[in-house]
Amino acid sequence: MLNNKFVTVRKWTFFVRHRTIFYQGVLRTGIMYYLNDVTKITAGYAWINYFPDEGHAAVSRPEHRPWQQIQWQTQYPKSNLSHRLRLEERYRRKILNDSTLADGYNFNFRVRYNLVFQVPLDF
Repeated sequence: MLNNKFVTVRKWTFFVRHRTIFYQGVLRTGIMYYLNDVTKITAGYAWINYFPDEGHAAVSRPEHRPWQQIQWQTQYPKSNLSHRLRLEERYRRKILNDSTLADGYNFNFRVRYNLVFQVPLDF
């Protein structure tokens, strides 16, 4: 935590297909700012590596992904409702053939929405 309003975000993830084959590695970092007790905004950068797969069996494909998001939550007496809206700008490296990366990047936007409703299980 940088101070009571700013927080740094760091995350490293590997996604695996068929329990043994690495599919994707993600390194994500950012700075989060708390607007108030229920709303926070974040700006960050992610570096993604797509490991060899169909369409590029002998080459890993890198991607650069700046992103921005807003999160807010509502507390209820016995539950919690949270929303996240994220905008990503995706710069995906071009692939020339099955074993060679091409020069340049393909670009596109992606908007993601996440809704979570949490209720504790009381036993």
